[in-house]
Amino acid sequence: MCQIEGHENEVKCLSWHHTGNYLASCSRDQTIQIWEKLESDNSDEIEFDCFSVLTGHQSDVKFIKFISDSSVLVSGSYDESIKIWDRDPDENEWIMVCTISAHEDIVWSLDLDS
Repeated sequence: MCQIEGHENEVKCLSWHHTGNYLASCSRDQTIQIWEKLESDNSDEIEFDCFSVLTGHQSDVKFIKFISDSSVLVSGSYDESIKIWDRDPDENEWIMVCTISAHEDIVWSLDLDS
């Protein structure tokens, strides 16, 4: 059992990376946080460290999802955009690689064929 704290407002969605080593969370604070699972000597406790804070949305981030078998993360927001993030191995962090701004209202969810 563990409790992760870091967002400044309500958490809206979580997504596990396919390796189980990362957990992404998104919030009304307009950020996405990538949490790295830490090794623990106690098998009853799981610990996480904030690996990266992703900024770029202009409003609450409503939904996130890692795409299976990749490092790609997709997010949808109240700012009417979808953003695609990928891990940059050289910088050892996730970066925004694309923004889709074709919606005229909130992006409430995403359906990925993964």
